[in-house]
Amino acid sequence: MNMKLPVAVVLSLVGFAGCADRPFVRTDPPAASEGVTVALVGQKCGREAWYENYDVLDLDVVVRVTNTSPLPVEVIPAQMRLLARGNAATPRLSRPKWEDSPVQLAPNATTDVNVHFQRWGNARCDQQMQLSLDHSMEISGRDVAIRPLSFVAARSDV
Repeated sequence: MNMKLPVAVVLSLVGFAGCADRPFVRTDPPAASEGVTVALVGQKCGREAWYENYDVLDLDVVVRVTNTSPLPVEVIPAQMRLLARGNAATPRLSRPKWEDSPVQLAPNATTDVNVHFQRWGNARCDQQMQLSLDHSMEISGRDVAIRPLSFVAARSDV
């Protein structure tokens, strides 16, 4: 059965996913190691808090990766982690909601990677968070160690 969706339906589905094109209130400067530079360049943060047991932070981030090394870089979005404290004493790690495929980045190239997180439990858009990049960048199968990037997504908890 060949089903074609009307253009309006496709556009509404794409629009529903949302764009992470809002600037951060605050973010660390780009982090670099071994010719790989990573910067946070866009976000969309929202929160649903209907009652205490249903409190979900919904965060999209755009991570810009630049490769100035002479070798290709593999960017692995599924390895990125959100560290958000919420009302807990210490930050808790959250995995991306979707397992996006790795991206091959040629030498002297730049790409933007969209990563989506859903974090249950009182984290807010106006709190400081971190994006951990451990094991998310590789050159020739070897990890590139890049420090985490701290940020505040929004001025208020929306």
